[in-house]
Amino acid sequence: MRQDYIDELHILDDQIINARELLLAGKIEPSDFKILTMDYDNKVNAINIRLTALKERFKDKINIQPMVINAIKTLCNLPRLYQTAVIEDKRYLVETIFNGMLIYDKDGYRTTNLNPIAELTYLKNKELEGYKKGEKYL
Repeated sequence: MRQDYIDELHILDDQIINARELLLAGKIEPSDFKILTMDYDNKVNAINIRLTALKERFKDKINIQPMVINAIKTLCNLPRLYQTAVIEDKRYLVETIFNGMLIYDKDGYRTTNLNPIAELTYLKNKELEGYKKGEKYL
């Protein structure tokens, strides 16, 4: 919506430039140019009022940057949190990361369902690991 208002302003600017060129070329009367500029000013003021109202409507939008930074710090601290946690907290962390049933066997563990966020993080880490080794991950 904001871009539509800005596009309207550009169109109006082009129109007033054309009117000024017509005035300088003697193709319109100064009184006509004055009427055009008054109309231009009224339209620009109306659009500016709409832009201001739009800005006010979204003024209270939540700033997510601090929340994202906090989430990243928390994710980075998960290994330390897990090591220092009591057994109930360790279980909660594992259940949060692995949505489905986690099956332990002699070689490790496996699961059919991984939390989508954890899965994306794992895939991105594998991709970055390939770049660190000088290989491109496919």
